[in-house]
Amino acid sequence: MKLKVKLFGDLIRYSPSGRDVFELEVPGFNGSDATVKELIRALGIPEGEVWIITVNGVQAQAERILTEGDEVMIFAPVMGG
Repeated sequence: MKLKVKLFGDLIRYSPSGRDVFELEVPGFNGSDATVKELIRALGIPEGEVWIITVNGVQAQAERILTEGDEVMIFAPVMGG
């Protein structure tokens, strides 16, 4: 399954390409009910580092099932002062 992924903030360090936006071919997800949570795990992102997830521009939960061509954005918690 091919996905378009965009990581924000400190999460960019988990990008396999080193870039904030990348396409990801996830062979283990072919034909299965792959979820956002599985994608996050496959990227090596600890669950506590994820604040907001969107799939195709709509906020989503980690249990959201992904399909071919989905655009997933994963946001880190925002800190400020």
